[in-house]
Amino acid sequence: PRRGFVRLARIGWRDAGVAAALALVLVAPNLVWNLTNQFATLHHTADNADWQGFSPDFAGLAEFVAGQFAVAGPVVFAAYLAGLVRPPGPVGRYLAAMSVPVFAIVSVQALISGANANWAAAGHIGALLLATMLLAARPRLLRLGLAINLALT
Repeated sequence: PRRGFVRLARIGWRDAGVAAALALVLVAPNLVWNLTNQFATLHHTADNADWQGFSPDFAGLAEFVAGQFAVAGPVVFAAYLAGLVRPPGPVGRYLAAMSVPVFAIVSVQALISGANANWAAAGHIGALLLATMLLAARPRLLRLGLAINLALT
């Protein structure tokens, strides 16, 4: 029986435990520092989020979305969006599932009180891989995207 929408993405319990242990080892110094410094990072992040009094900031959301085109490049981010509409197979669906939640969460933050374009950096991993899957079949668009990105750097 088929469980989950991407068999490639499933890992065993042992591997999940190893990944969790490694993540804990990597994050431990930051946790210890925050514990000894009154959770300064948490307070700083909460201040940046500024969630007092909700009034939709559509300009902030538009600026954030435009920023994503600047971060990835206009052709590449447009290819990513096209890949969301028609993901190329199970791997494409997995990459969409990796990236959409990040962009959605930061988009909500942008709507509430603004967000910097780089706050969604984690979403660009899946987004760029998905865009590359589509652009690989369209070499002219791929070259155009690379040329634009090179010109912008």
